[in-house]
Amino acid sequence: MPQFAAFLLLGLGLPLIVALAGVSSWTWIVLGAGAWGGGVLLKTLLGGPVGAACQALRPRQSFRSVWWGVWSAVCELGVAALVFAVVTPFPTLGEAIGFGVGAGSLEAFYVLYLAIRATGADGLVDASGRAVAAAPAGPVDRFQEWSGVLERFLASVGHLASRGLVWAGMQAAVLVPGLAFAVATFAAIDGVAFHGSVAKWDWADPGLSRRFYRFVAVVTGLELIAFLAAAGYLCRSVGCSVQ
Repeated sequence: MPQFAAFLLLGLGLPLIVALAGVSSWTWIVLGAGAWGGGVLLKTLLGGPVGAACQALRPRQSFRSVWWGVWSAVCELGVAALVFAVVTPFPTLGEAIGFGVGAGSLEAFYVLYLAIRATGADGLVDASGRAVAAAPAGPVDRFQEWSGVLERFLASVGHLASRGLVWAGMQAAVLVPGLAFAVATFAAIDGVAFHGSVAKWDWADPGLSRRFYRFVAVVTGLELIAFLAAAGYLCRSVGCSVQ
């Protein structure tokens, strides 16, 4: 299946390209993957009690979705910031890129695992990684057929850009607002995906799928532009290295 090969390319091919091209060492790629796992574990373990407290304060579903988006962003990006702060020397631009690629790579393998598990029941995984009902019989919608790969590609770019903004914001006071922007964009995507999952959106609906991924693409694009601008500023002002 070509989609399976595309997932492998995102999960394994990108780290290999980054490492073999000398952009980043495997150490930072592995650190990025480990930090992603640590962030997910943290938000999962503490998400229940923290979410219950928030639910008691304001039970509306919209509030729960916003809370989950912000909580997810703070946990994942907070762990990334912690790694940047404690590992010496501070990572170069290339190592920060490897860190983001590592995070996206491990999540790609995790989502692939969920998809393989889901094939025994209904074969589809929604934007939050949960199994959903199979698409009705009929003509195959190519966009829908490749939406999982598109979601992983956009997520991988988002992992790179958001962690890159954290990396940049930790080096210059003028770039600190980028940290808030990274949290906001990360929270927007995860919050909407969480809301759709809880509200039982029909992810097999091509129209809904297109609208959702159009939204994700716009937010991810803004995130990437912000990271490139921040990295460019650092390279001009203090110098930076991709190695």
